[in-house]
Amino acid sequence: MVSANNKDRYHYDMNPFIAIKFDIVNSRKIKNRFQVQEKLFSAVASVNSAFADAIRSGFVVTHGDEVQGLLDAQKSKEVIGIIERFIDALRPDGLRFGVGVGTLATRLQPYAIGMDGKVWHRAKTAIEFARNKHTPIQFDGFGETNDRLINALANMLLLIRLRWTREQLDVVKLLETNKTQVVIAKQFGVSEAAISKRLSAAGWRYYRDGRAALGLLLEESIKKQLLPSEWD
Repeated sequence: MVSANNKDRYHYDMNPFIAIKFDIVNSRKIKNRFQVQEKLFSAVASVNSAFADAIRSGFVVTHGDEVQGLLDAQKSKEVIGIIERFIDALRPDGLRFGVGVGTLATRLQPYAIGMDGKVWHRAKTAIEFARNKHTPIQFDGFGETNDRLINALANMLLLIRLRWTREQLDVVKLLETNKTQVVIAKQFGVSEAAISKRLSAAGWRYYRDGRAALGLLLEESIKKQLLPSEWD
């Protein structure tokens, strides 16, 4: 993340960023609000640490259950990983995301507050659209056609992930640490066949391939629009 004292300043009006905004769906109906907010603060700290190389302005809780952060646009492939981290951390409460790409009109800050610009306007438009359409996520600013493709794929992936059971999610997370199914089966005290069954029921192979495709689509969308004139 950028330090407030960093002398190597960017020309902020020339560099694209990706803003991620999210909130908790139906948060006013949550009974254990204190516990949920503690989970939220913990998730924010975890993401800021795990994705420090991609984050330019750290994620911060802005209004109770609203969170936002700013990424380097050229680290767009990290977007899905960040979103997954937040979704998993706040289970079973649902989240709603808005992702925008564009420039800043103000100075870059160490944490994602006190800034303005096209990137924030697009993220706000995106989350409002997601709220009105009752979808998990919305992207805006990646190009008219690419926005449609990205939104369709991202919503499909998140709907799949949100339907995973805790057992399926735990297996997937261990698999992503490069543990084999044999090792995972021993850890859970079940057969390898049982682990394979959980992964199959989760549609893990298809989710994995879809997530990789989404990362490439985001990356290619950014590459095609790196000229400053595209971010006005």
